Amino acid sequence: MVPAFGFSVGDFIAAAGLIAKVVKALKDKSGAASEYQHVQIELEALDRTLKHLEALKPNESNVAHVNAIRGMALTCRMPLQEFLEKIEKFERTMGTFSIAGARSAFGRKSQWAVFMTGEVAKLRTSVGAKVLSINLLLVTHTSESVSRVEAQAHKSHATLLASILDIRSQAASANQTLQTTQSIVNDISKGQKRQVRYMKRTMKDAGETLRTVSKTTTSTNHAVMSFRGLGIQLFQLVQNLPKQVRDTLEQVLISNLEMYAMLRSIQTTVSRSPGYGSEDTFQFEDVLGRAHLLPYQYFRHREIFMAFLQTEFRGLPGEQQVFHGKYHVLDIRRNGIPVTKADWVMTVFPGAKLAMSVLGNDRILGSDACQRLSCTGRLVWHPRQVFGTW
Repeated sequence: MVPAFGFSVGDFIAAAGLIAKVVKALKDKSGAASEYQHVQIELEALDRTLKHLEALKPNESNVAHVNAIRGMALTCRMPLQEFLEKIEKFERTMGTFSIAGARSAFGRKSQWAVFMTGEVAKLRTSVGAKVLSINLLLVTHTSESVSRVEAQAHKSHATLLASILDIRSQAASANQTLQTTQSIVNDISKGQKRQVRYMKRTMKDAGETLRTVSKTTTSTNHAVMSFRGLGIQLFQLVQNLPKQVRDTLEQVLISNLEMYAMLRSIQTTVSRSPGYGSEDTFQFEDVLGRAHLLPYQYFRHREIFMAFLQTEFRGLPGEQQVFHGKYHVLDIRRNGIPVTKADWVMTVFPGAKLAMSVLGNDRILGSDACQRLSCTGRLVWHPRQVFGTW
């Protein structure tokens, strides 16, 4: 299942609502239809881009990329909201239901012309940079998808060719068998006919699949050319902007890409539970002969390992020895040398093999058997320690 990142349909609806409010506010102001036509076009382009992002259905391979683009795109709400708040200061003079006098209205309109023209330019720069950033990232996303589709198409094509060659080989073998076994043709003719029909159907299906792959490859090539044209148009648009606007656009674009990198890093570095493969675990056999496969990420800490032993031996033979620490952990790779507290970090690592023996006069298994069930050695008892002989 593709994990969610916290973006809902409501977030995109809210962004679309802000865009609609800004466009309406610009159209309601005197002269807005001609003076701010470019920013309205760019806002409509932003709205179309957000709708496209909302409709995308990411999969396991590109969910981090798509969610990062969505997170960066939805930040467009902040400059739009700030722009609306500044427009609200002029609503009494610029709105339809103004009640101020003509002189006051004229002064406020002059203030609008001087102050808000710069604000509209800032908004246009922010919106243009946002649309450019999103489209560039979408081009990257599409290119990656096209590359994967082409790789799968080539792989399918090779597999189909191998199947056809194999079928042809089978057909040739069947024909040779028919020629050399004329005496039993009557007995096997029905089976051979069914086999030939199956081969024909398989070859027909293979031909249809090849045609489908060819059509898919053609459509992907058209998609690549379309995105190349879009890139050229975006480049020409940037080149026609004034130098100051280009510099501002470059700063905003860098900020957006840094934001995208941060969000993608969050997606790809979410912590996961430790695995149980050989590269993540080490082996341990306790004194009762029970084998354990322990995750290195947890049991690389000696204190956690000791607590684990006390829990495992609760109510079983050897509980008192384990509780009072009367046991050794042995390194099998080094001929059963006891692992001390100081050697723990250097000895315990993924792929290590550890065992266990007990200390003291109390016997767990009885007689003079080694205190590990998997061991065939004999033990020589000492008042303080147990020594094994093999």
